[in-house]
Amino acid sequence: MAQKNILIWEVLPFLGGGQRVSLQIGLALQKTGNYNVEYVIPGDGDLSDALRSHGFRYHILPVNNYSLVTKNIFDYFKFAFDSFRTVGAFYGILRKSRVDLIYINGSRAFIWGAIAGQLLSIPVIWHIHNPFRDKFVTRLLGWFGSLPAVKKTIFVSYDISKTLPRLHSKAVVIYNGIDISRFTGVNDAGIRKEFDIKLADKIITSIGIIQPEKHQDTIIRAFAMVVKKYPDARLFLAGRTRKEYIAYMNELSRLAEASGAVEKIKFLGERSDIPAILKVSALSVVAGQEGFSLALLESGAVGIPVIGPDISGAAELIAQSNGGETFRYKDHISLSDTIVKILQDPVLFQTYAQNGLRFAKLHTTEIFSEKIIHEIERVLNG
Repeated sequence: MAQKNILIWEVLPFLGGGQRVSLQIGLALQKTGNYNVEYVIPGDGDLSDALRSHGFRYHILPVNNYSLVTKNIFDYFKFAFDSFRTVGAFYGILRKSRVDLIYINGSRAFIWGAIAGQLLSIPVIWHIHNPFRDKFVTRLLGWFGSLPAVKKTIFVSYDISKTLPRLHSKAVVIYNGIDISRFTGVNDAGIRKEFDIKLADKIITSIGIIQPEKHQDTIIRAFAMVVKKYPDARLFLAGRTRKEYIAYMNELSRLAEASGAVEKIKFLGERSDIPAILKVSALSVVAGQEGFSLALLESGAVGIPVIGPDISGAAELIAQSNGGETFRYKDHISLSDTIVKILQDPVLFQTYAQNGLRFAKLHTTEIFSEKIIHEIERVLNG
């Protein structure tokens, strides 16, 4: 059987959660031997390094940044102006690479990919990772998602799928997967030495890019209350800071200084040893409105309870896994109370840890890849 050519479009150059998912998909397709996989990426970075290391060919197609939540008038003008250049360039890539299927991993490039797929009669799969809160954008995405070329929409949670009811007939929900082997038998000696971690220390960890939508400010405010009850508590915030969010990082630093516990708050930056960091942690916390939190799934794989807001994909994941508890979104007092509740109840702590680990073992990279390939083959086979 002749190989099918799959083109995966990724709009961010670094290796965040969504980009790791797109790399997993490419590797799974490559492993079958039935597919030739190429990528479209916005520029060089960690993602391009990873693609080269795995032998993937990629095309550079720069994409502008837009507001992450509610769009403004400047976003719409910029998007309209960018559309002519981007669709034209992408059209050229499709013709040159003789693509059989377009796989769009995210929302920023979806409209352009849908237009190009419709023009060239190439089937499109759209993998949706983030919730939509801008009503106009939601309607626009729903309209383009209704184009005949768009054959399948893969949502990372049921909660997100509800935001695009117009695409219900094309929708399937597939939870992300993790490489469970990375989180078993982890050696945490290096981390304990690096940060002088004592056995009594209660490390509360949050993993994610430093940006306002992740609400690390809520976590710092909550921690300032927790440390009054647990003086041996410490807060680790692991994640890179993109240049457009330097001001927010500075705001978090000032908040830490004013918390009265600045010596117990560590901004770790981007780390390659996340399994070891989670291994020394007592709890894992996310505070943003996530589509699906890989950090929570990874935390479950290490065997620690998780805490997330009572909305969107984080709440769904915690309800499905029973591996932790939720708090009221943006409410640092509710988050503080939830942290204390779990820390002071050893039985509850152990129950959540066991449930999270059990759930993580059911959502591995292998299981995820099988489901994705199944959907791709269904589209290609009509």
